[in-house]
Parts: sequence; structure tokens; C-alpha cells
Amino acid sequence: EGSRPDITISLPGSSKIFIDSKFPFQRFLEAVDEKDPAARDALMQQHAKDLMAHVTALAKRQYQGDVNSPDFVVLFAPFESILAETLKTDPQFLNNAFEKNVTIATPTNMMALLKSVAFAFNRNDFAQNAINIQNVAAEFLKRVSSLHQKLATLGDRLKSTERAFNEVVSTAET
Repeated sequence: EGSRPDITISLPGSSKIFIDSKFPFQRFLEAVDEKDPAARDALMQQHAKDLMAHVTALAKRQYQGDVNSPDFVVLFAPFESILAETLKTDPQFLNNAFEKNVTIATPTNMMALLKSVAFAFNRNDFAQNAINIQNVAAEFLKRVSSLHQKLATLGDRLKSTERAFNEVVSTAET
């Protein structure tokens, strides 16, 4: 089909999370405006079916099949109530979506996901900085050790030179 996810989040270690933000909610909006409870319920049921059809189509795109991706794709729901109403109509909706390797993210848990990604990057940066510091420290210790050896050699040579000088002075005095 040649489709691409709307958002690709890169993670440390070259992993990726794919997010789709195309969310069918026309029938949801119609249901919210509907005054007749029976018609509203029918629209909400149709909304749940539309949403599951979208989940099925999204799963078939196989974004989550990418070698660098976890085994799921995220479908972003633009507001919390759109998912809450779907779950009232179809309590198994999330389980059915999970079985298709699609997870639904509302603004609240999307923020948690993004903060987790940021945390992973910070941890990765921290670990990389620690490795860099360790490498610099190892090089510094190697250089200090080399300097110490050269100072010890210079000290030995100075003592030898002092002995030779004293011997020359002693010989000159006699």
C-alpha cells in the first residue's frame, strides 16, 4: 500500500515506535450530538465497529513488523472520551486491538509514553557519558603512569649525575 506511520519515534539502540494518528471519529461526533438515546447507542456501536476496522487495517500495514520495532504500533486517540465510549460499547475492544499488536494511546498515556522515551534517551546519554568519562579517566591514568615512570628515570639519572659530579669534585680536590 506504500503507507507510512504518521510519527516514528527513534529510541536509543536504533529501535523505533510507530504511531498512527488517523482516528475515525465522525460517528462518535454524531453520537455526541444525538438526542435520542437509542440512535446515540446505535451510532456509538457503529463507531466501535469503525474503530475496530481501522485497527484491523492498521495491523495489516505491519509497521510493528519492522525489525527495529517492538511488536506493536500505537494508535493515537485524540481525546480520552473517544476511547471510554468505545469501551462502554465494546468492553473487549482493547484486548482485541492488543491481539492485533495495536495499542491505543490517549493524550494521557501518550504523554507517559513520550516521557518514557525521553527518560530512555537521558539514561542512554548518561550511560554514554559515563563510558566517555571512563575512557578519558583511563587515558589520564595511563599518561600519569607514563609521567611517573619518566620522573623516576629522571630522578635516577640525576642521582647518577650527582654521584659522578661528586666523584669529579673529589678527584679534583685531591
